[in-house]
Amino acid sequence: MLKIQSLLFSNFYLKILSVIIAILLWFFVIGKSKNEMGIDAPLEFKGIPQDVTIVNNIPAAIHVRLKGSSTLLRPLTEKKPLFNIDLSHAKMGETVILLEKKDLKNIPLGVEVIDISPVAITVILDKLIEKRLPVAVKTSGTLPRGYQLSEARIEPENVLARGTKSYLQEIDTIFTNPINLSTIKGNATREVTLSFDPKRLKFIDPLTVKIFISISEERSQRSIKGIRINFINKPPTIKRISYSNYFVDLLVNSPQNMLVDEIRHDTKVVVDLAALLDTFPQENTATLPIEVKLPDGAKLIWADPPQIEVVFNRIAIKGK
Repeated sequence: MLKIQSLLFSNFYLKILSVIIAILLWFFVIGKSKNEMGIDAPLEFKGIPQDVTIVNNIPAAIHVRLKGSSTLLRPLTEKKPLFNIDLSHAKMGETVILLEKKDLKNIPLGVEVIDISPVAITVILDKLIEKRLPVAVKTSGTLPRGYQLSEARIEPENVLARGTKSYLQEIDTIFTNPINLSTIKGNATREVTLSFDPKRLKFIDPLTVKIFISISEERSQRSIKGIRINFINKPPTIKRISYSNYFVDLLVNSPQNMLVDEIRHDTKVVVDLAALLDTFPQENTATLPIEVKLPDGAKLIWADPPQIEVVFNRIAIKGK
């Protein structure tokens, strides 16, 4: 037992030092071994003038492969490298930019960039300008049968837009986001945002407009032929009477949902013969107007004939 303890504790501190050196050598060997790692590096642009913008779609990140010790690579998963691209000298229009190792930031010493994919990107720059654009209403959905959008008044009628020169030279109107007509009855007011591409229009004032909407019945002209004339209030002093017309043709303006047969059934056409009392005794003819009473919602455009000729004989009164 004493012999074992003697072997264990003899040169004790030397043995402890050997263990520490062995551990340090293990960490050194592990640290010197090379590993590869793929990572997506974001793109960051600098030097873009205030009146210039990028108008095309650019990848959010570039895939790079790195080589180095695991000790150096491990922190890069949290603090990612990024490409810092200077556009201060780029021209308007299309520019192809090569992605080089020198543009990649946050790469520690001892880490090697072995691959960049893609190796180049295309950037399209355009000037920013301002322009006033009239607003137009965009609709969706359908109205009930027989109804129409009779008015869509916009306030304000135009807005100030700031966007790319090439885009604003192409358009002369800006549309609202769609208004669903199937949810509107009668008159209504809606606040609606404008529809635009934020990549090409950077600023709109105001962004929201008011739309005053009026929904009304669709109307059409209907021809109603051969409606019988009713002759009323015949004076007792008139013996015999004849008329130039017994029927009348009408042209009316009515809602589309109102049927022609319905108009015919509810229309009254009359000639008031009481006016014959006002004629001179020696006369036996008169021209009387036709009176047309249409159902609610219908309006008369014309009647043919608008008046009729009446021929009559008076009853002779004794003593006269």
